Amino acid sequence: MSTITRPAVASLFALQLAIAPSVASAVDVLARCSATYSESQVEKKAAHLLKAREKLVVCAQPTCPSFITADCTQWLAEVDARMPQVAFVARDRSGRDKVDVTVAMDGQEILHELSGKAVAVDPGAHTFTFTTSGAPSVSEQTIIAEGEKSRVITVTIGGEAPASAGKSAVVAPRTRRASAVPAIVVGAAGIVVLGASAFFGFSAKSDVDHMKSTCAPTCPSGDIHSADAKILVSDVTLAVGVVAIGIAAWLFFSRGEVEDTSARVPGLVRF
Repeated sequence: MSTITRPAVASLFALQLAIAPSVASAVDVLARCSATYSESQVEKKAAHLLKAREKLVVCAQPTCPSFITADCTQWLAEVDARMPQVAFVARDRSGRDKVDVTVAMDGQEILHELSGKAVAVDPGAHTFTFTTSGAPSVSEQTIIAEGEKSRVITVTIGGEAPASAGKSAVVAPRTRRASAVPAIVVGAAGIVVLGASAFFGFSAKSDVDHMKSTCAPTCPSGDIHSADAKILVSDVTLAVGVVAIGIAAWLFFSRGEVEDTSARVPGLVRF
């Protein structure tokens, strides 16, 4: 039976102490690789691409088992292809770009200042809130699609547009309906003509009634012609009056918009 000497025992004990940390480290690495391998798939299926990418970066390391590294590397490429990227632009009311603006997505800050660089975000509906000193925050609700790489969200925040030196503000001209005077004139003329038609009509009826009661059927031809002429004039003036009233109505209701200059002339009355 062999006997283990004290120096041999000491050497074996020292070897165990040297190997133990390496073994523990290897076990820890394997556990981390396995955990991130499984968790990344869950996050990937839920379209939580930012979290999935964090997990995949870990399990794609060459320190993980080869099959885990291969799968995670492939999935990482797929996630990067699906991952949207958004750039943010903020301008003041004079149109100048602003840099000192923080951006929060769904209440969590993702940028402390603007640089024009695109930021990776999860796909879906988000609320982006822009904040700068001395001005109210501005929020923008939008839907970011998977694979969208060139989305730019632009907002206006803070600052006032400077007034142009030596120039007064341009005021849009006031407008009003065109004058109703032409319609009124034509309508009045139509009423006068209708009045004349009524006059000649009543006069002709009076003449006819008189001839019926006094000389019919042997009345003088001059009286008959006079009555006929009055009837003709009455009919013609009736038609002219009706047409004039129609034209007046068309002129009144088809009036367009014109610049209102009456405000510039004190005491000017418009119709």
